[in-house]
Amino acid sequence: MLQTKNGKERHIVYWLVPMLILWAMLAWHISRLNFNHEYESLIEKEQSHAQSISSDMADSFRRNLHFVAGVSGTFRLGLRVLNSVWKFGPNGLPSRLPKEALVKRWTGDPTLKDLNVQLKLIRDSLGIDLIYVVNAAGDCIAASIEDMPDTPIGTNFADRQWFADARNGRHGMQYAMGRTTHVPGLFFSAPIVLDGLFDGAIVSKVDIPALSFLIRQADAFVTDANGVIILAHDPALLMKSVPGAKVNAMGAQEKSALYLRTEFPELRITRWNGSPDSRLKQVGIETSPYVLATTDLEEFGLRVYSKVDLPGLLLIERERRSNFLLIWLLGSAAILAAATLIFYFRSARQTKSAIETSEHRLRLLLGSVSNGIWGLDKDGNTTFVNLAAANMLGYAPEELIGKPMHETIHHSYADGSHYPSARCPMHATLADSRHRTGIDEVLWRKDGSSLPVDYSSHPIFLQGKLEGAVVVFEDISERKQKDEALKLASSVYQSSNDGILVTDENNLILDVNPAFTRITGYSLDEVRGKNPNIFQSGKHDTQFYQQMWQAILDEGHWQGEVWDIKKGGELYAKWLSISVIRHADGSIFRYVGQFSDITEKKRKDELIWEQANFDALTSLPNRRLFSDRFRQALSSSARSGRHGALLSLDMDQFKRLNDTFGHNMGDKLLIEVAKRLTASVREEDTVARMGGDEFLVILNGLSSVQNEAAIQAELVAEKIRSELSKPYQLDKTDHHSSSSIGIVLFLGHTDNHDKLLAHVDTAMYQAKAKGRNAICFFDSSMQEILEKRGQMESALRGALERNEFSLHYQLQIASSGRPVGVEALLRWTHSQLGTVSPAQFIPVAEESGLILPIGLWVLETACAQLARWQSSPRFNRLSIAVNVSPIQFREGEFVSRVSAVLRQSGIRPELLKLELTESLVLDNIDDSIRKMKELKNLGVKFSMDDFGTGYSSLSYLSRLPIDQLKIDQSFVRDITTDQHDAAIVQTIISMALSMGMEVIAEGVETEEQHEFLELRGCQAYQGYLFARPKPVDELEEKLTELLALRNVAPA
Repeated sequence: MLQTKNGKERHIVYWLVPMLILWAMLAWHISRLNFNHEYESLIEKEQSHAQSISSDMADSFRRNLHFVAGVSGTFRLGLRVLNSVWKFGPNGLPSRLPKEALVKRWTGDPTLKDLNVQLKLIRDSLGIDLIYVVNAAGDCIAASIEDMPDTPIGTNFADRQWFADARNGRHGMQYAMGRTTHVPGLFFSAPIVLDGLFDGAIVSKVDIPALSFLIRQADAFVTDANGVIILAHDPALLMKSVPGAKVNAMGAQEKSALYLRTEFPELRITRWNGSPDSRLKQVGIETSPYVLATTDLEEFGLRVYSKVDLPGLLLIERERRSNFLLIWLLGSAAILAAATLIFYFRSARQTKSAIETSEHRLRLLLGSVSNGIWGLDKDGNTTFVNLAAANMLGYAPEELIGKPMHETIHHSYADGSHYPSARCPMHATLADSRHRTGIDEVLWRKDGSSLPVDYSSHPIFLQGKLEGAVVVFEDISERKQKDEALKLASSVYQSSNDGILVTDENNLILDVNPAFTRITGYSLDEVRGKNPNIFQSGKHDTQFYQQMWQAILDEGHWQGEVWDIKKGGELYAKWLSISVIRHADGSIFRYVGQFSDITEKKRKDELIWEQANFDALTSLPNRRLFSDRFRQALSSSARSGRHGALLSLDMDQFKRLNDTFGHNMGDKLLIEVAKRLTASVREEDTVARMGGDEFLVILNGLSSVQNEAAIQAELVAEKIRSELSKPYQLDKTDHHSSSSIGIVLFLGHTDNHDKLLAHVDTAMYQAKAKGRNAICFFDSSMQEILEKRGQMESALRGALERNEFSLHYQLQIASSGRPVGVEALLRWTHSQLGTVSPAQFIPVAEESGLILPIGLWVLETACAQLARWQSSPRFNRLSIAVNVSPIQFREGEFVSRVSAVLRQSGIRPELLKLELTESLVLDNIDDSIRKMKELKNLGVKFSMDDFGTGYSSLSYLSRLPIDQLKIDQSFVRDITTDQHDAAIVQTIISMALSMGMEVIAEGVETEEQHEFLELRGCQAYQGYLFARPKPVDELEEKLTELLALRNVAPA
């Protein structure tokens, strides 16, 4: 206690204590106001972020689920569906037969068998997981899955909520575990009503795992109508219930029927640490605070939750305490200093010992503070240090008095590099008398180790003049360790499937996850403290790594393919992503690398290079081994004087099988063909696959007499043709195919290797020309055809200069009868060859590369015609569709060439429509999308030509900026007689309309075809029924005639 000698001095003491208390209260209030401002800003920002995530994911769910729900609604009134529910189950009573009997009975019925085929087609075309039909009793009578035990056929669904909704005339939706597949999903039902009576429902399903991509990028989960978590970023949350969930009130039988389980642990969502702010949540066992946002999908009974953690909240709280302590200490020091001055002037008669006692007590007070306090004069030399500061730095206080603070304890950055005093905030306070703070810096202890601190420096004035500064610093070692641990845990263990390693700012390894050890073979102890360059394989040069690190430092991240080596020396490929974690001041804190082993994928991509002698699919000799065997056969024939035979064959209509059922089915056919070929020849003969569906057979040791050798070769070829014509069992479905076989005989080295191959190919093509499923020996006339093809190529090379090309135009008519546009069709008239069909000269132009200048001429000519029409009120709304060759589209300068033509012609870009084929677009989907988007930005429109003949992937189609689908004439031709073609056309139209695309049918030649397409919503038509291709003058006459009859302008 301060000693006082009179009442006035005691009065000052009594006044001092309340002042310190009042100052503490004021300091607390100031720090609290600052905290509240930062707190509210943080909460509002993260709450908005969470709600944005929740809303965006809800929109994604809504678009996907509306599409699946629309499938059942679109096809519920199909003729096969109506006939089936009317025939099987009109009395509304469930069947008492066992499921096996019902499956056998209903899958064998012709009506239901056709319906099953249609349902499979719908499922495969639209990319949904399951679609089936139930009758009025709830029995499933047809489905897109027929095989036991997964098929729902024969299963009763009358207890499902979606069935109850359909029976009441409503579209239904319900989450449930698949009764037969045991895969959870969302079921969408549409009622089938005939003459006002409920006759059943059509149900489409999307599997829950198929929707997981929608929440892959966010910390979120989705609950169904009963409050059960059915989809979550964190798999540990699945099948838990949220507070207040309806599932807790359901009976055990009802729970089991829906979820195949009866226990749903509740996900605990409470206020964080009893916080009065209801916006702060604690979710599950997480200890960090979160903000939570929800978005309801009322039409589907779903709710989307997103949560965002608040690591910055704890930092704000710590700053509030530090600010309070700093403000209070400074104010207290000022009050105490004022009191000391008062005591000094009022106690002039006190002895020197009393003054020293007072100073000692002040030092004791400063020494009792846990933070370091350091006094400086105006030159930066130390005037006092409290005990806490000295202890933190390993000095005795007297060792520091009079020494320059910066040079003693603040001379270097954390990395050991020199820290100039001119850049030191504490020295800056002495220079401009302003308050300064330093965050996450280091002071240096006496033993040379660093001490991480946050500090603040404040100027000290005496009678208005700067006398020095006081520095208050806090040891943040423990906080940094906790922060580092949190960052490390968050970065390293967020994924358990990919390998992850964390390095420090010097790129030395700190930690790895278990997947890293599993993939590389290295444990943490073996790599800790080492540079990741120990994994380098030598396949990448120095420039590769320099570019990689430049991107990391400039952009903060990099990803790409890298070849490394495992612990055992095994070379492997990985897809590597590297990210940088930085301190608040922008300096590097950690590097995080995440990678997956893609070696197996690389092996598959490079399989053709690794398998030097045998075909990977069929295990037959490939082209390289065939060449060796063929040379041996020629030499053997020369030695023995016996003839040999070379057979070339390929499978008829193989491309159609691939395009219709997929390459997997085509591969299965090729494997079976290889087996039959091998079984049809002798062990000394050779069967080789040259690629695709092309096979070569070498027959050795035939007769020395040519005619006898020809008969022997023909007998073997006939045996092969007969074997290959037998039915193939592919995925439990009978498939019929045939082959075309060409034969050429050889004797010794009379003809060379390449010439024999050319002859046998010619013979095989001649067999195809005879109508397929045929055998043909080499005929020199076939060689003449190839020579004519060469003559055609020569003639083509000068066709542009001789002005031999012209464009004819075929009208495109809207469903209202209005002309909407034309398709530009190329014609060639040669002085000697006459009029040449495009089917003959276009393939030659593509193979020779002449299609590039020809295609550019077509585009320029069509745009010039559009420019002329633009000036005519009668024709200025007509569009022109131009076919684009794959060679043209894949040219690197394609976009710039189209752009240049648009500028030169001055046309409205939206009147130009480029027609692309499916195979062209899907050959390189990413490059196709890039080019199409660039042209779309210019206004050009796109039509997908021959749609339905290729892969027709819905997932790819949804990514393409397509304006119009063009139904191929091969489907239109038989739509009134072929149920399969009719179903495909109906599916294409429904899919196009649901995705907001226009649809046009080509090859419309009869009123019956027109009526069929119009009833199903087709919007435009092209074909001989409306107009044949004509030159532009005849086309304009035709248009004038049509417009005069209708007295309308083009649409």
